[in-house]
Amino acid sequence: MAIDPHFHDITVGLYMRDRTLTIHTFSQIDGTADRIETIRDRLCALADIDPASDATDQAELISQEFYDRPLRFAFTEAVEKINPIPTGPISVNDTKSRLVFTVTPEHTDELGWTYHVTAEGEFARPKMRIMAVVGGYMRYGECERVGEDRDRFRFKHGERLDRFARLLLPYARNVSAVDNMLEQSDLAGQMTTQTLGFASN
Repeated sequence: MAIDPHFHDITVGLYMRDRTLTIHTFSQIDGTADRIETIRDRLCALADIDPASDATDQAELISQEFYDRPLRFAFTEAVEKINPIPTGPISVNDTKSRLVFTVTPEHTDELGWTYHVTAEGEFARPKMRIMAVVGGYMRYGECERVGEDRDRFRFKHGERLDRFARLLLPYARNVSAVDNMLEQSDLAGQMTTQTLGFASN
């Protein structure tokens, strides 16, 4: 569950049945339905899921796989943050150097969609930081490293999941700090394929 700091601190949960995600709260405060719809829309903008056509509190998975950790991150951000959804190139400043990472989707017949991680800026060993970012995608996005240069990854089945790629980049750049956050917030191990409960910080 997550506490919504922007709407009366109501408790919000995310549940899944088959391939349908439902955002739910027991709150009866006026305006709750609109707030739930806003959270649903933010969740769809952050993650590779689409809004349900017949319900304002539901969304549908569009990927072949169910991606546990990315959905956790997306739900927490959808509830707790109100900053604009990022657009444009998939990029972020590094927290451990002056590098700026960029992730670019590329398609090949053999692998499907892969993502190439590059870095610009001053740092003695940029390749090591790039490899660390790819490792973060493997840890949090269930991705696999591809290519001899160890600077590319792909999601399962070679799916193109740009929203997840963008969402995960800030987490992938600093695995140790994110692991500490997850341990403190007790996010790990709460989700099942039938009923998903998410915790917040």
